[in-house]
Amino acid sequence: KSKEELDVQTYLACRKGLLHDDETILFYQLWLLYYPQWEHLNDPSEESDETLKDIAENFDRIRTLIEEQLKSPLHQRLIPKLKNDIIYFSTIRKIVEQHQDSAHEIFEDPERLHFAVKDLVEEEYNIVQKQVQKSSWRAVIYIFITKMVLALAVELPFDIIILNDVQYTTLVTNTFFHPLLLFAMTRSIKKPGVENTTRIEKGVQSIVHGSGHDDIILQAGKTKSAWKYITGMLYLIIFILSFGTILWILNQLHFNFLGIAFFLFFLTFVSYFGLRIRFISRRWLINTNEQKFLSFVWDLFTLPIISLGRWLAIKFASINIFVFILDFIIEAPFKIVLKAIDTFVHFVKEKKDEIY
Repeated sequence: KSKEELDVQTYLACRKGLLHDDETILFYQLWLLYYPQWEHLNDPSEESDETLKDIAENFDRIRTLIEEQLKSPLHQRLIPKLKNDIIYFSTIRKIVEQHQDSAHEIFEDPERLHFAVKDLVEEEYNIVQKQVQKSSWRAVIYIFITKMVLALAVELPFDIIILNDVQYTTLVTNTFFHPLLLFAMTRSIKKPGVENTTRIEKGVQSIVHGSGHDDIILQAGKTKSAWKYITGMLYLIIFILSFGTILWILNQLHFNFLGIAFFLFFLTFVSYFGLRIRFISRRWLINTNEQKFLSFVWDLFTLPIISLGRWLAIKFASINIFVFILDFIIEAPFKIVLKAIDTFVHFVKEKKDEIY
């Protein structure tokens, strides 16, 4: 990619990550890059007339170019790479907003900056924690009510009319398992600790005093190498093993076809939405790129389940019930993140980030 295109993609990543701009605002901001004098065209002048003429002649071309830049996945891949810096600059921005004219004095005094960052970040931790708790309770209650309705309206009549045998194990498991799973996933979320606050403070200090920045490295593109096919096959095997294990367990519990279908359907959705809620709690958590072995093994098993939940959520996004879950319960945009990989471990991490 050209330097100009990389600059535009970086600009989009910064605005989307730091300011949370939507597609409409991003389109307008890119338009201003091509026509910075756009906001002053009301002023009668020969230059304004020339600009309007140029816009009329090139409107379709510029619009198409901007739409292509917005569709490019590159800025989405940059966002997770910039996450730590987004946290640092968000902290600086909020300090400036809170203290305004006296902000420069805070940045010049390390001790005052320490307490300013600490107070602000603690406040943000509490805000995020309340959002997580609120979203968690709403999601758990919604899932429980939905499962109760389905059990009484679909599963129970199916057992009585079709099977002539009420499967109480299936009914109870399908009714209570998924709400309890979601509850466990979300209620175990804790606020970031002192170490995270210290990392934020160090990052802010680094930016304020101009200590530099590490290079950001991204994979050039998705290549069709032999390794890609190998890792893809390995992931397919893991997918089969994950769902195969669950199907074996359900079969041992004597689940019927309908019970298995409902169980898997809600398992994928609950796992995905639970992870989305957990992701909200990580909004102010600095990435350290540390991953424990047991966490890696757990990711191997759960990634196929969560990936399918994400795929289903995207496919059913136009249905009101899922729009309700996405917009009302979760209450936060969830960024699609991709990480470059050149080993199988990095491949798994990339698949995990695609869920986000």
